[in-house]
Amino acid sequence: MSDSTGLIEISSHQDLVPSADVVFVHGLGGDAISTWHPQGKRDNDDYWLGWLGKDNLCVNIWSFGYSAEATNWKNHSS
Repeated sequence: MSDSTGLIEISSHQDLVPSADVVFVHGLGGDAISTWHPQGKRDNDDYWLGWLGKDNLCVNIWSFGYSAEATNWKNHSS
């Protein structure tokens, strides 16, 4: 998991009036960037949120990251 927390701009269109802002929120164990990439890849050619922003020029795309560990409890028995 990366340190990507808070609201992260994926695609915005400053020169156009946006018709919507779409915010993607990952689930438990995920993060704002790697959740949306194919497993093991991090480049923007395989990033479907980036494709969505390019295909929809009047929509701003955001991803929201937060600490999403399922639990902080760990068994330390020997």
